[in-house]
Amino acid sequence: MARWWAKRVAPAIGLAMGMSTLRGPALHTALATGVATQPTPTTDTTGAPATATPEIAETGSRRVLFRDDFSDPTSGWPRESENPASRRLGYEGGEYLITRIAGSGSSPFVSTSVRFDDCLIELDARLSPPAQGAYVYLDFRRQPNGGRYSFVVDPGNRTFLLRRYEGQGGTDLLPWTPSAAINGDTARNRLAVRVSGSDISLRINGQEVGQARDATYSEGQLAFGVGHFRDGPAEARFSNLIVSAVP
Repeated sequence: MARWWAKRVAPAIGLAMGMSTLRGPALHTALATGVATQPTPTTDTTGAPATATPEIAETGSRRVLFRDDFSDPTSGWPRESENPASRRLGYEGGEYLITRIAGSGSSPFVSTSVRFDDCLIELDARLSPPAQGAYVYLDFRRQPNGGRYSFVVDPGNRTFLLRRYEGQGGTDLLPWTPSAAINGDTARNRLAVRVSGSDISLRINGQEVGQARDATYSEGQLAFGVGHFRDGPAEARFSNLIVSAVP
């Protein structure tokens, strides 16, 4: 049974805002949390036809631990960036917006202060144009020192990566992998991560795309953000975040 590791902070939850800093083409630093290796580009991004994403209900009858559809701008996430020269944040049109400014060397993210162990995390993500070279990511079991698991999706190439970060580096648990389940370019994708003990299952738009086992982190925060392989502009919009218990 999943445990909810932290108390809520009024009015809803306490949230942290972070930034990953690009160091050349291959390194980034999570703000005040250490250095780790950033996902490297798959290939030059190529256009893929956008397709509609059906409504997907992974949660079913599971007990919901946390939910936010981002329709309420007072639900607790940052309403604006403290550093607009490098990133923009905020609620917009029933979605949560994260934008990286070209040349900023950052991969901005927001994270919860609530910590989860075994759970199912689901989140809709879509890129705004121009989408070439941009990617979205969903971090889970994130630690105060920046250690974490990161589910990275490159819609332009329809590929994904699962990476564990620790200390000054990281390890690919699943390398860049093509998947027809990924909707290309600016289409919406529903990302889902199921973690139970050391077992990790990744789903995109309701289809399981990968599995891995790793016991490095047993619980932690969740985070989501956007990046760009070539330090260009990137904007992502997130919606329908649900965290539910797993047996």
